[in-house]
Amino acid sequence: MSDSPIVAIVQLRVKPGAAATARETLAKSIPDTRAFPGCLNVTLLADAADEHLITLVEEWASLEHDRAYRKWRAGEGAVPGMADLFEGYPQFSHHTRIAD
Repeated sequence: MSDSPIVAIVQLRVKPGAAATARETLAKSIPDTRAFPGCLNVTLLADAADEHLITLVEEWASLEHDRAYRKWRAGEGAVPGMADLFEGYPQFSHHTRIAD
């Protein structure tokens, strides 16, 4: 695996009326994400102006670790009912750190 850390930013649009449940469900899933091999950190953010927009900022040891995590979440690590809380597909972007 590559040794270049990456930051994955994931934006989710919550269905109307599901904001509280979506936040609670995501918060409960964070410990499993943090325990996944290669996860360096995860921050769950709620948009201050739009309760239906949630952003996860995930730091991974490498892009390969991030890909392995996505595959796991899509399969055996899937959270029951999670997909029903969101509209459309998550928006993903990957970044490398320039400076702290």
